[in-house]
Amino acid sequence: MGKIHVLEKQLAELIAAGEVVERPSSVIKELVENSIDAGANLITVEIQHGGITYIRVSDNGCGIATEDVPLVFHRHATSKIRNEDDLNAIATLGFRGEAMASIAAVSRVEMMTRTADSDEGTMYVIHGGEEQERYPVGCPVGTTLIARDLFYNTPARMKFLKKDVSEANSVAVVVEKAALSHPEVSFKFIRDGQVKLHTPGDGKLLSAIHAVLGKETAASMIPVDYEAFGMKISGYICKPVSSRSNRTLQNFFINHRFVRSKTMMAALEEAYRHSIMVGKFPSCVLNLQAPFGDTDVNVHPAKIEVRFANEKSVFDVVYYGVKSALSQYDYSLNLNKEEPVASTKSINTLPEKKEKAPQRMSAEEFRNFLAKDEKKEPKMASQKESPSAADSVKTKYTENIYSYTKPQESTLDSVLCNLTKSISSSKHAGNRSAAVPLHSDPMPYIVEAKNPESNSTQTDLEQRAAIWEEELPPCMEGKVPAQEKIVTEKPALKKEEPQPVQTLHYEDEERDPYETARIIGELFGTYILLENMDQLILIDKHAAHERLLFEQLKQLDLTQDRQILLAPVLVHLSREDYAAVADNTDVFLQIGFDVEAFDGGDLFVREVPLTLPETDIRSIVEETAHKMLRNHNDLTPEIVDDLLHNIACRSAIKAHDKNNKMELEQIVTMLRNNEAVKYCPHGRPIARLLSRREIEKMFGRIQ
Repeated sequence: MGKIHVLEKQLAELIAAGEVVERPSSVIKELVENSIDAGANLITVEIQHGGITYIRVSDNGCGIATEDVPLVFHRHATSKIRNEDDLNAIATLGFRGEAMASIAAVSRVEMMTRTADSDEGTMYVIHGGEEQERYPVGCPVGTTLIARDLFYNTPARMKFLKKDVSEANSVAVVVEKAALSHPEVSFKFIRDGQVKLHTPGDGKLLSAIHAVLGKETAASMIPVDYEAFGMKISGYICKPVSSRSNRTLQNFFINHRFVRSKTMMAALEEAYRHSIMVGKFPSCVLNLQAPFGDTDVNVHPAKIEVRFANEKSVFDVVYYGVKSALSQYDYSLNLNKEEPVASTKSINTLPEKKEKAPQRMSAEEFRNFLAKDEKKEPKMASQKESPSAADSVKTKYTENIYSYTKPQESTLDSVLCNLTKSISSSKHAGNRSAAVPLHSDPMPYIVEAKNPESNSTQTDLEQRAAIWEEELPPCMEGKVPAQEKIVTEKPALKKEEPQPVQTLHYEDEERDPYETARIIGELFGTYILLENMDQLILIDKHAAHERLLFEQLKQLDLTQDRQILLAPVLVHLSREDYAAVADNTDVFLQIGFDVEAFDGGDLFVREVPLTLPETDIRSIVEETAHKMLRNHNDLTPEIVDDLLHNIACRSAIKAHDKNNKMELEQIVTMLRNNEAVKYCPHGRPIARLLSRREIEKMFGRIQ
């Protein structure tokens, strides 16, 4: 007896339906595409319980003739193509004739429709692929289809559906894509009795973007309109400053059909390559109008993938279209920024008055300056109302205790102390990458108390001048520093030679290189310079601080160690990312985020981990939500580690930040107490060491 047999019709229908109807959003997609193909400009989508129990799609399209109604639910019955030539140049969204039969096979369907030339409409009821009844009915022109109890006859499919909110968000995504691809159609989306989306249908794409993606996104868009190679690319792209941490807001359409195209995505990101940061992605709503014969959409069951006859031409038209829009945006932006600026003169016009950095006066000059002030006794008496210049100098010096420049007394001194002087000038001029001397001790007169018993003005002046004299560096004294004497004088001073500990090298694992190190400066505003016996240590302050914070965060209980924000932060997510968060607010609480989900993809963040800066909350939430979506809403250890990496990176001090001596000393102290810290969370080294021998070899002092 043979083993091969023909399947029953009902079973075959269920199998075929599984390829088309995967979830409620699949039903909505097919019905909305049929409405658009019917010429509708008003489409209403309503669902209940995520679309599992109730789906309704109504339109004001051309309707279906009474005699054609039963054929609608026959497999491979369609009005959109008739022969092979039509299949090679598909101009409609639907064309296979499978969707309606598949929907009717797994749900209870009611359809009411009327054409403009008919006085009455038709009601048609079909359950599980079997016709139940058909009768005339009064109704407006167009079609309304209601599908109830999806998968009622295939319970095995029910267990693969997600929560109602996830299915509803999936439906919302389908409606949003349709609204963006056809701004001339007004879409209304009703979810459990509430209107969640209503587009104006005025034919303006920016209006649809405003309704779907929000006001902020619409305000950050740049128009694109470019034609070449027989194709036209049009739509909107985001400003470079509005780029995001993922690609969820990249929307590509071909002949107004939503598609996922790696070619278009690559062209878009290549055009932005030198305009946005690494790891950021542009948002877009772009439609490529191409000859129907040059594209093949019949390669995927859901028709969201497409083949091109000439992919290079597609890449080029998208690339040059986006590049052209960006160049125009940059040009106008620069003009707008320059207009308010008072001075656009060339260098050869009137010289600009430059503010000089304050110069430190010598002890003798300071003494003479104060003596000059003492002669003006009446003004000194009202010191509270009008502080003296001396106090003003003293106050300024106190505020810049770790970075003030010493006086310049000779040409040699100028050469020796050129670095110190440049630091002071750059600090007042706003240069963030200057090297800053940090090894000076705080000035003693900052906490000095006046002696009420001393009435001698001259004594007070001498004391204050003496303090300034003491603090002058050796290069200001006109003397050779003591350490230099050891090197330059005769060998008679052998008793002052360094101890044998100078031979310590980084390879000596028994000694901590930070143990006796002292900060001698900062290089490029990025690297801390430490001197340790016969070694120079360079520490990347951002990498070091980032790793130290990361180690601290790992010890925190993120469910408890949170900070309440003074004002909640609003974060707008794509529908997919929003669903990942809305379904897992308890999971987000475990990693330190107290979030409240609202409609339309909006989240309110009320509490965040302790060390997270408020300016980075949006990007952190976006990245974490997207990673959870890719991991099927599962909070894996990798996601937690990535989150801690991001928090540590954003909370750490940055390269070129201005930090005082105490802050840098704190980093060195923390490194001293954490000997295991060698690399930042991204794997970059924290410190590098140069021995005295290596440095002297660089300068040819030794061979």
